[in-house]
Amino acid sequence: MRTTGFPAKVRNLIDNRADGACEVCGRAFWDVIHHRRPRRSGGSRKESTNRASNGIGVCSRCHDVIESRREDSTRDGLLISQFDHRKPAEIGAELRYGRVLLDDFGGIHDQQVPF
Repeated sequence: MRTTGFPAKVRNLIDNRADGACEVCGRAFWDVIHHRRPRRSGGSRKESTNRASNGIGVCSRCHDVIESRREDSTRDGLLISQFDHRKPAEIGAELRYGRVLLDDFGGIHDQQVPF
């Protein structure tokens, strides 16, 4: 399980939220905690980088898709630009639960999408 950057307490929150399955496809066990806002080389000074709202438990296949389809992944809230000044907890993500907001305590909240 590759989990670079997230402290053990946060990894546990993400693991409990994912309930063992990939948070994107739900079909496979997750084996990577994906940073929605990438850490960049050398890390990031943003406080939100290693919080539960910025991490999703994904299988290797979904992680490869997220990284290779960056425009789609950004639209779906799976990737967050370094230039987006909102916190990850404020940005919805299209996950197996639907379009949701993730909090820093391992919670999932429906995102109200304006028309």
